[in-house]
Amino acid sequence: MRAALKRKGVTVGRALAACAREIVDDAQLKVAADARREDLIVHFALTLFPGALKYGSLPASIQRDVRTFFGSLANVVDAAKSELHSLRDRAVLERAYVEAAESGFATYEDGTLRFMSGNLEHLPVKVRIVAGCAEIVHQGFSLLEFVEIGPEQGVVRGFECTMVESALPRVCALIEIDLARSKSRRRTFDRKCSTLSPAIWIAAILGCKSSPLPTGGCWNLASWT
Repeated sequence: MRAALKRKGVTVGRALAACAREIVDDAQLKVAADARREDLIVHFALTLFPGALKYGSLPASIQRDVRTFFGSLANVVDAAKSELHSLRDRAVLERAYVEAAESGFATYEDGTLRFMSGNLEHLPVKVRIVAGCAEIVHQGFSLLEFVEIGPEQGVVRGFECTMVESALPRVCALIEIDLARSKSRRRTFDRKCSTLSPAIWIAAILGCKSSPLPTGGCWNLASWT
Protein backbone atom coordinates (compact mmCIF):
# COMPACT_ATOMS: atom_id res chain seq x y z
CA MET A 1 0.00 0.00 0.00
CA ARG A 2 2.74 2.45 0.94
CA ALA A 3 4.63 1.61 -2.25
CA ALA A 4 1.54 2.20 -4.39
CA LEU A 5 0.92 5.57 -2.75
CA LYS A 6 4.55 6.53 -3.19
CA ARG A 7 4.43 5.76 -6.91
CA LYS A 8 1.48 8.12 -7.24
CA GLY A 9 3.15 10.80 -5.14
CA VAL A 10 0.56 10.61 -2.36
CA THR A 11 1.61 10.60 1.29
CA VAL A 12 0.02 8.25 3.81
CA GLY A 13 -1.30 11.20 5.81
CA ARG A 14 -2.97 12.71 2.76
CA ALA A 15 -4.54 9.36 1.86
CA LEU A 16 -5.88 8.90 5.39
CA ALA A 17 -7.29 12.43 5.39
CA ALA A 18 -9.09 11.73 2.12
CA CYS A 19 -10.57 8.54 3.55
CA ALA A 20 -11.69 10.37 6.68
CA ARG A 21 -13.51 12.99 4.61
CA GLU A 22 -15.39 10.21 2.85
CA ILE A 23 -16.58 8.80 6.18
CA VAL A 24 -17.40 12.00 8.10
CA ASP A 25 -17.89 15.62 7.11
CA ASP A 26 -15.58 18.51 7.97
CA ALA A 27 -17.76 19.65 10.88
CA GLN A 28 -17.52 16.25 12.55
CA LEU A 29 -13.78 16.16 12.01
CA LYS A 30 -13.43 19.58 13.64
CA VAL A 31 -15.43 18.46 16.68
CA ALA A 32 -13.24 15.37 17.03
CA ALA A 33 -10.05 17.40 16.56
CA ASP A 34 -11.10 20.00 19.15
CA ALA A 35 -11.93 17.23 21.62
CA ARG A 36 -8.53 15.62 21.10
CA ARG A 37 -6.75 18.96 21.58
CA GLU A 38 -8.57 19.42 24.87
CA ASP A 39 -7.66 15.89 25.97
CA LEU A 40 -4.00 16.61 25.29
CA ILE A 41 -4.07 19.92 27.17
CA VAL A 42 -5.62 18.23 30.21
CA HIS A 43 -3.12 15.37 30.00
CA PHE A 44 -0.07 17.61 29.82
CA ALA A 45 -1.36 20.04 32.45
CA LEU A 46 -1.48 17.14 34.89
CA THR A 47 1.90 15.74 33.79
CA LEU A 48 3.58 19.00 34.80
CA PHE A 49 3.42 17.83 38.40
CA PRO A 50 6.34 15.87 39.96
CA GLY A 51 6.52 12.20 39.12
CA ALA A 52 4.94 12.49 35.69
CA LEU A 53 6.15 10.37 32.79
CA LYS A 54 8.78 11.83 30.49
CA TYR A 55 7.65 12.68 26.97
CA GLY A 56 9.82 9.98 25.41
CA SER A 57 8.14 7.31 27.52
CA LEU A 58 4.63 8.29 26.44
CA PRO A 59 2.79 6.08 23.92
CA ALA A 60 3.63 6.76 20.29
CA SER A 61 -0.02 7.67 19.63
CA ILE A 62 0.16 10.59 22.09
CA GLN A 63 3.46 11.81 20.67
CA ARG A 64 1.97 11.66 17.18
CA ASP A 65 -1.12 13.60 18.24
CA VAL A 66 1.04 16.26 19.87
CA ARG A 67 2.88 16.80 16.58
CA THR A 68 -0.40 16.80 14.64
CA PHE A 69 -2.38 19.22 16.79
CA PHE A 70 0.31 21.38 18.38
CA GLY A 71 3.38 20.97 16.21
CA SER A 72 5.74 20.34 19.11
CA LEU A 73 5.95 19.34 22.75
CA ALA A 74 6.83 22.92 23.70
CA ASN A 75 3.58 24.23 22.22
CA VAL A 76 1.31 21.81 24.04
CA VAL A 77 3.18 22.39 27.31
CA ASP A 78 2.74 26.15 26.89
CA ALA A 79 -0.99 25.64 26.33
CA ALA A 80 -1.18 23.41 29.41
CA LYS A 81 0.70 25.94 31.57
CA SER A 82 -1.64 28.69 30.39
CA GLU A 83 -4.65 26.65 31.52
CA LEU A 84 -3.06 25.94 34.90
CA HIS A 85 -2.22 29.60 35.49
CA SER A 86 -5.78 30.63 34.58
CA LEU A 87 -7.13 28.52 37.45
CA ARG A 88 -5.95 31.20 39.87
CA ASP A 89 -8.53 33.62 38.47
CA ARG A 90 -11.92 33.23 40.16
CA ALA A 91 -13.73 34.94 37.29
CA VAL A 92 -12.21 32.57 34.75
CA LEU A 93 -13.18 29.56 36.85
CA GLU A 94 -16.70 30.86 37.31
CA ARG A 95 -17.13 31.16 33.54
CA ALA A 96 -15.95 27.56 33.18
CA TYR A 97 -18.45 26.43 35.82
CA VAL A 98 -21.28 28.27 34.09
CA GLU A 99 -20.27 26.64 30.81
CA ALA A 100 -20.27 23.25 32.53
CA ALA A 101 -23.82 23.81 33.78
CA GLU A 102 -24.95 24.95 30.34
CA SER A 103 -23.68 21.66 28.90
CA GLY A 104 -26.34 19.82 30.89
CA PHE A 105 -23.78 17.53 32.54
CA ALA A 106 -23.43 19.54 35.77
CA THR A 107 -25.23 21.99 38.01
CA TYR A 108 -23.85 25.30 39.26
CA GLU A 109 -25.54 27.10 42.12
CA ASP A 110 -24.34 29.47 44.85
CA GLY A 111 -20.72 29.15 43.76
CA THR A 112 -20.69 25.34 43.81
CA LEU A 113 -20.32 23.06 40.80
CA ARG A 114 -21.73 19.54 41.13
CA PHE A 115 -21.56 16.64 38.71
CA MET A 116 -21.41 12.87 38.44
CA SER A 117 -17.87 11.60 37.84
CA GLY A 118 -18.99 9.78 34.72
CA ASN A 119 -19.80 13.14 33.12
CA LEU A 120 -16.35 14.65 33.68
CA GLU A 121 -15.15 14.05 30.11
CA HIS A 122 -18.01 16.22 28.83
CA LEU A 123 -17.04 19.23 30.95
CA PRO A 124 -14.72 22.16 30.12
CA VAL A 125 -10.95 21.75 30.24
CA LYS A 126 -10.56 23.82 33.39
CA VAL A 127 -13.03 21.67 35.32
CA ARG A 128 -11.28 18.51 34.14
CA ILE A 129 -7.91 19.86 35.26
CA VAL A 130 -9.25 20.76 38.72
CA ALA A 131 -10.65 17.24 39.09
CA GLY A 132 -7.37 15.80 37.82
CA CYS A 133 -5.43 17.78 40.42
CA ALA A 134 -7.71 16.30 43.08
CA GLU A 135 -6.72 12.83 41.86
CA ILE A 136 -3.03 13.76 42.19
CA VAL A 137 -3.54 14.84 45.80
CA HIS A 138 -5.74 11.88 46.69
CA GLN A 139 -5.27 8.77 44.57
CA GLY A 140 -8.59 7.10 43.85
CA PHE A 141 -10.56 10.36 43.84
CA SER A 142 -11.56 9.78 40.22
CA LEU A 143 -13.33 6.58 41.28
CA LEU A 144 -15.79 8.43 43.53
CA GLU A 145 -19.32 8.72 42.21
CA PHE A 146 -20.12 12.41 42.71
CA VAL A 147 -17.97 15.55 42.79
CA GLU A 148 -18.48 19.02 44.23
CA ILE A 149 -16.13 21.95 43.49
CA GLY A 150 -16.35 25.06 45.66
CA PRO A 151 -17.64 27.33 46.90
CA GLU A 152 -14.28 27.77 48.66
CA GLN A 153 -11.39 28.48 46.31
CA GLY A 154 -9.37 25.33 45.62
CA VAL A 155 -11.61 22.97 47.59
CA VAL A 156 -12.93 19.83 45.91
CA ARG A 157 -15.16 17.19 47.48
CA GLY A 158 -15.90 13.68 46.33
CA PHE A 159 -18.67 11.44 47.61
CA GLU A 160 -18.26 7.70 48.00
CA CYS A 161 -21.63 6.05 47.57
CA THR A 162 -23.36 2.71 47.70
CA MET A 163 -26.50 1.72 45.79
CA VAL A 164 -25.42 4.06 42.99
CA GLU A 165 -27.85 2.55 40.50
CA SER A 166 -30.83 3.06 42.80
CA ALA A 167 -33.11 6.08 42.83
CA LEU A 168 -31.49 7.20 46.09
CA PRO A 169 -27.77 6.43 46.31
CA ARG A 170 -26.37 6.45 49.85
CA VAL A 171 -23.32 8.47 50.81
CA CYS A 172 -20.95 6.53 53.05
CA ALA A 173 -17.90 8.81 52.93
CA LEU A 174 -16.77 12.28 51.94
CA ILE A 175 -13.28 13.06 50.64
CA GLU A 176 -12.43 16.76 50.98
CA ILE A 177 -9.35 18.07 49.20
CA ASP A 178 -7.57 21.37 49.68
CA LEU A 179 -5.63 21.80 46.44
CA ALA A 180 -3.64 24.81 47.65
CA ARG A 181 -2.25 22.82 50.58
CA SER A 182 -2.15 19.48 48.73
CA LYS A 183 -4.00 17.85 51.60
CA SER A 184 -7.05 15.64 51.84
CA ARG A 185 -9.22 14.26 54.58
CA ARG A 186 -11.80 11.50 54.66
CA ARG A 187 -14.99 11.64 56.66
CA THR A 188 -17.31 8.68 57.11
CA PHE A 189 -20.96 8.84 58.11
CA ASP A 190 -22.89 6.80 60.60
CA ARG A 191 -25.87 4.72 59.58
CA LYS A 192 -28.41 7.46 60.20
CA CYS A 193 -26.60 9.98 58.01
CA SER A 194 -25.87 7.56 55.20
CA THR A 195 -29.50 6.56 54.84
CA LEU A 196 -31.19 9.94 55.16
CA SER A 197 -29.74 13.37 54.52
CA PRO A 198 -26.95 12.45 52.06
CA ALA A 199 -29.45 10.49 49.99
CA ILE A 200 -31.72 13.54 49.79
CA TRP A 201 -28.74 15.69 48.83
CA ILE A 202 -27.79 13.28 46.04
CA ALA A 203 -31.40 13.28 44.84
CA ALA A 204 -31.14 17.06 44.58
CA ILE A 205 -28.10 16.72 42.32
CA LEU A 206 -29.89 14.23 40.11
CA GLY A 207 -32.92 16.43 39.63
CA CYS A 208 -35.08 15.58 42.65
CA LYS A 209 -37.34 13.38 40.50
CA SER A 210 -37.91 10.49 42.85
CA SER A 211 -37.53 11.85 46.36
CA PRO A 212 -39.27 14.62 48.31
CA LEU A 213 -37.00 17.53 49.18
CA PRO A 214 -37.02 19.59 52.34
CA THR A 215 -38.86 22.88 52.15
CA GLY A 216 -36.69 25.54 50.56
CA GLY A 217 -35.14 23.41 47.81
CA CYS A 218 -31.87 21.52 47.62
CA TRP A 219 -29.78 21.13 50.73
CA ASN A 220 -26.14 22.09 50.81
CA LEU A 221 -23.43 20.15 52.61
CA ALA A 222 -24.01 22.02 55.87
CA SER A 223 -27.51 20.56 56.03
CA TRP A 224 -26.25 17.11 56.94
CA THR A 225 -23.15 17.71 59.02
